[in-house]
This record gives sequence, structure tokens and C-alpha cells, in this order.
Amino acid sequence: PEADNVTFDYKEGTLKYSFFSGEREVHVLEMPAQLNLEKLRAPEKDDLQAITAVHEAGHAVVGMVASGILPEYICSTTADADSGGFVIIKNKRKYLSREMAIKTIATALGGLLAEKLVFGEGKITTGAEQDIERATELAAAMVKDYGMGSNLAKIDIAGYYNRNSFLDKKHESNAEVKALLEEGKLLAETLLLQEKQLLLHLADHLSDERIISKEDVAAKAKQFGSVQLNGVKFIEDHSKLFYREHLKNQIQHIPSAQETQNGRSFFLNKKPLKSIGIN
Repeated sequence: PEADNVTFDYKEGTLKYSFFSGEREVHVLEMPAQLNLEKLRAPEKDDLQAITAVHEAGHAVVGMVASGILPEYICSTTADADSGGFVIIKNKRKYLSREMAIKTIATALGGLLAEKLVFGEGKITTGAEQDIERATELAAAMVKDYGMGSNLAKIDIAGYYNRNSFLDKKHESNAEVKALLEEGKLLAETLLLQEKQLLLHLADHLSDERIISKEDVAAKAKQFGSVQLNGVKFIEDHSKLFYREHLKNQIQHIPSAQETQNGRSFFLNKKPLKSIGIN
């Protein structure tokens, strides 16, 4: 039959062509089709997917337990040949505290440490290069930029126009960076041991399927998580977690004028500093 319009649709590996004469369908043609992207994303169910499953489950478990935030999803296969998998965790806080920085370092190291826990130290793989780089950069920034080390000063920053504005404490700062990385590592190891059952069940799912959603992660956390994890209320509102409430509590405990006069503080006994125009 003659046709003046053709439409096509794809569903579950089948291409469907519909031929129309005017508004009347006069012929249908169906044929199997395998899209290249779909083929690339298909789970291989091999050793590489198992390694990636454990690695990404490690990031997810440490991240969700440490931060109290469920991952949006965890993926163990992608269409990108250079990327085995990934975890999406949406942290909507507009600040970074020292405590959260340590938890972020722990999450970054969680993938490699999960491999070590599940497969053994001799079987860990080379996929953690970027994770270690990110963890090291954050730990270094905490010490050198953010005032979270022992010195309230900029330390050993190459390339700035005025070197006299910074302390040169290379060896001391390196030791502090290593200490922060070790703190994050110990936190990750502790949480992975605590939640090993959940880690294994998430990894097992991801060794067969390419992705797991937030809702399914929550269900597995409820089913296989530890007593400690089941006591955690996962965060949805990131705007009022600590600082505002803590400030308001401090206001309620301000000492009276008489108490302040009797126990004059360190600051009140000092002469005021000359203004240096700090904003």
C-alpha cells in the first residue's frame, strides 16, 4: 500500500515502523535493534563490574553513614570507557566545617578501603587515584588555606605575588596533612566494618545491575544496616542542622553584667588592638 507518512518507535530492543496514508495506519514493520549506547551500558557481570560495585558501594556506605545523606543513586557501569562507576550524593550545605571535611575525606577513601575489606589487601586495584588526589587536596587546603591546622596563616603556597604574606612550613604542614588523611582513613574503616553487611548487599546488587536508586538504597539500609545506622534520621533539610540552634542556645546562657564584671574575661583585660581595616 502507498504511504505518505512514517513514524517509528523503540521499545525493549525492538524498532517499530508505522506507515500511514493520511491518518490511516496501512502497514507496521517491526525489527530487533541494539542501540550502541544501551550495549555499552549493559552490565557485563564480570570481575571489573564486581570490583566497581564494591568500590562504589564503599563510597556510598561511608558517605551516607558519615554525613547522614542518602545517595541519589549508585552506578557500577557507564558508557564511558574511562569511568567504571560513580555515586551521586547531593550535599546542599553552603559551608564546610572541619568535621564535614574529615567525613568528605573518609568518603573519598571509602572505595579503596572497601576493596581491601572485601577482597583483601593484596587484591586492591588501581582505580582510586582520583579519590586519593581529592582527599589529599582537601586535607592540604584545610591546613594551608582554611585555618584548620595548627597555624592561623597561609602556608607554603607557591605562585603568589607576595611571598611575605605566607609562612613557609613545608615539613610541618605535610605532617598535619598526613594526620588529617589518617583521621579520615580510620573513620572510613570504622564505618565500613560497622556496616559490612550493608556494603556487601549493595555491592552484590551492583555486581548484577548497573544502577541502584535512592529508594532502593534506603530499603537496603533499613534491612541490612546496623543498629547505629537504623537510628540515623537521614537529612533532607540542610539549612538548620547545628549553627543557628547552637547560637540561640548560647544567647540563653549569656552571663549577667555583674557576673561579667566579677570574672573579667581575657579579652576585657587587654587593650584594644589598633584597627587594621579587616572586613
